[in-house]
Parts: sequence; C-alpha cells; structure tokens
Amino acid sequence: MKKPKEYTYITGLITEVTNEFTIGKKRISGKCEQLSEDPKRSTIAPVTPPPTSIFSDQHVSLD
Repeated sequence: MKKPKEYTYITGLITEVTNEFTIGKKRISGKCEQLSEDPKRSTIAPVTPPPTSIFSDQHVSLD
C-alpha cells in the first residue's frame, strides 16, 4: 500500500496568511470594486422590467 504524502509546510503557510491579514496592513473584508465592463454587473434581461403596479392591474384571480 502506498504511503500518503505529508505536506509539512501547509501549517506554516496558513499561519503566515492568517497573520498577514490579521496583524498586517491587508484586510480580508476590504471593499472590492467591480469594473463597469465586468459581465457580472450586467442583468440577464436586455430591457428594464415594467413597474409592479402594471402587473397588479393585469392580475386575474382564478378563484
């Protein structure tokens, strides 16, 4: 049976990263800016939806 490889450096790496973000000048919860051309900023619909009042006027109850 093959012996699993041990990664001894992982604990030290996690400690360094944690210290950098808690003691250092960097912060994990910093504000992230999105570029205007970022596709994640766009909506799925190509046009803006109509106001909800139009839907409530057109609603027909099936009771």
